[in-house]
Amino acid sequence: WRFAAEADAAQRADQAEFQAALAARPGHRLDPGLFLSPRAAYDCQALAIGEGSWVAAGVLLHGALQIGRRCSLNPGCTVRGRVRLGDDVRIAYQAHLIGFGHGIDDSTRPIAEQPLDSRGIEVGDDVW
Repeated sequence: WRFAAEADAAQRADQAEFQAALAARPGHRLDPGLFLSPRAAYDCQALAIGEGSWVAAGVLLHGALQIGRRCSLNPGCTVRGRVRLGDDVRIAYQAHLIGFGHGIDDSTRPIAEQPLDSRGIEVGDDVW
């Protein structure tokens, strides 16, 4: 959260280079004015992040994610699956949003072999 006010030219250049490499991945779109920690894990099939959002160290992003404007994903949180966050959303320290789960279609099969149920998660605007 202090990056915008305190980062020096070298830190800003490193951040720009990191974001450019991430934005070059297929299905990725990054708006201006972001801070994305290089110490977070970005393993997404699709990723869209709106203007002014930031992702802290230790965050895990995985799946097909749409993150609105001015969102903050705090240290250690996880967002996985098909997840859409509106604008001005705050995800707390170590919170987990998992947009899928294991179904139970056949009680004779172990849970790891059950099909995934992927309904996704949608979070509206101005949510903490």
